[in-house]
Amino acid sequence: MGVISKDKIKEAALARYRKVKAARMSLRAADDDKALSRHAQPLTSHERHLISERWRGIIPHIDYGYAGFEVFKGLRGFSEDYVPSSFYYPYIVRSLNPGRYYRGFDNKCLAPMLFPAARQPRTLGMRIRGSYQIDGTGVDTDTFASMLRQTKVPFIIKQAAQSCCGMNIHLIDPAGPMPDIRQILLSTDADIIVQEVVEQSPSTARFNPSSLNTFRITSLNINGRTSICSRTLKMGAPGNIVDNIGGAGGGLMAGVSAEGVIDSLGSTATGTLADTHNGIRFGGMTIPAFDRVEKMVTETHSAFPYCGIVGWDIALDKLDRAVLIEANIWWPGTLIEQICTDPMFGNRTEEMIDYVASHPMEL
Repeated sequence: MGVISKDKIKEAALARYRKVKAARMSLRAADDDKALSRHAQPLTSHERHLISERWRGIIPHIDYGYAGFEVFKGLRGFSEDYVPSSFYYPYIVRSLNPGRYYRGFDNKCLAPMLFPAARQPRTLGMRIRGSYQIDGTGVDTDTFASMLRQTKVPFIIKQAAQSCCGMNIHLIDPAGPMPDIRQILLSTDADIIVQEVVEQSPSTARFNPSSLNTFRITSLNINGRTSICSRTLKMGAPGNIVDNIGGAGGGLMAGVSAEGVIDSLGSTATGTLADTHNGIRFGGMTIPAFDRVEKMVTETHSAFPYCGIVGWDIALDKLDRAVLIEANIWWPGTLIEQICTDPMFGNRTEEMIDYVASHPMEL
């Protein structure tokens, strides 16, 4: 009997660890779908067979996804091409966005360098690894806080990494009472970025003027081709400064066609469908400059091959110019996006599955 090398033993142990960790992540992700179980319709045995046939090549625990498929069936009708959260995280996303890339790139402070061709909000400063920067020059905390107190336009201070759902965002308007900037800066040791507020287009402001209402466009870049997976508009809740539907948001998400026409129904974070938001019946309304949003996404993702799937938050400014607000790499959404549109990968589902099968996940 041959001797098994230490490298082989280490490799086998690491592979087992990844499988166990992925299974646990998948089971936790299934809880997101189960939270919407009041909308679920049971699957038939034939539907479960179709799901298995479609996904068994890359998903080891098919049954973890049944809750998601039941929610999609209840709200949108059955299709084996829908992607439940337990499949998406970690098996698909961690294959399309390998750990060696997304860990380094998932920081908003890097966006100006990663996506230099995309228009972005003006950055006033940032803090990375505890060091403050203004236009590339290091400064101390008091100097940074003083600069912000002297700023004449509204700006936001937000956490730059490992943050989601509109959490940890502070809106500062110099026209109103000035909060204790230094206290805000020292309230967290996380990386932060400070940017001027984008004055949005009337075509999006009408849905909720207190928040910057952005388009969440998810795109796929594999095999040398970039395509749009889903198009949605996020509309903030009255009085909120963020447009997120979960966490600190409480807003609504609605699908948008390639021509910029808003669908007749939108969804809250709990899967409640609505045809109005803030008293506005949005179905059939057209966003005039939506083609600029799509153009920014396809061009930006085509020039960023490191991550195969990205959830882009794009705003239209007061001149109807597309502005990149965030690139969501670590945890791009899937559940509500598909409730508002169609199966995530559409006619590229089989291609995506083949890609994932040949590119094992990196946690």
